[in-house]
Amino acid sequence: VRIEKTRSKKSEKRNLRLQQVKGVLSKDIGKITQRELFIAGFFLYWAEGGKTKNYTVTLSNTDPWMIRAFLEWIKLLGGAIDKTYIRLHLYQEMNELDEIQYWSKQINLPKKHFRKSYIKKSKLSDLTYVTKGHGTCNVIVPGRDLAEYVLLGWQEIADLY
Repeated sequence: VRIEKTRSKKSEKRNLRLQQVKGVLSKDIGKITQRELFIAGFFLYWAEGGKTKNYTVTLSNTDPWMIRAFLEWIKLLGGAIDKTYIRLHLYQEMNELDEIQYWSKQINLPKKHFRKSYIKKSKLSDLTYVTKGHGTCNVIVPGRDLAEYVLLGWQEIADLY
């Protein structure tokens, strides 16, 4: 009983401390301007974007918030969201229709944007850990002009360092 009380007290203190930090961060960060999103998007692409295909801008991640931020950046750049498509990377144990439903809702794109998913054949015994996630979402935005702009944009930022 004493151990449980100690854990509970530590958890309460931690939660209170984190709430205070969150309040400070909320004030420090404030609203994100269009310029800040513009620049942040290049850093995001530099870190997580696909750089091997010509004439497309791609980003793959398991975090729906990151995918949403990427899509907002693409809109800001004038990218063709109506031509954007999604390819999920899933394990065979996952239900493809459920995962499409999940990602469609999370990133606010209709199911018509989803293409055939890549399904990795696997056995649970082969996995080093059991995933409770929803696979990896790969966003593909076609367009030569956009792709060249993004490629040169993150390289311009890299050249500053």
